[in-house]
Amino acid sequence: MADRSWTETHETRTETITCSCVVYPVADSTRLTVTAQYVPRGIGRMFSGAKEGACRKQETARLATLKKAVELDIRKARSS
Repeated sequence: MADRSWTETHETRTETITCSCVVYPVADSTRLTVTAQYVPRGIGRMFSGAKEGACRKQETARLATLKKAVELDIRKARSS
């Protein structure tokens, strides 16, 4: 599998969030690396600490769910 990467940018009046993702093979598996940058703007600066913490928790949960789903599909494919 060739390395794959992409970047997504989400902009609002109060923030810009840029996420970069890279998927690449490692031994007998695949690794997904996600890097996020959060830049508050205007009134968003007042809540930047809370927003960063909430985003970090949400992203961690989202990636754990993705990992679980992928591993489940792999187990199903191997048992077929």
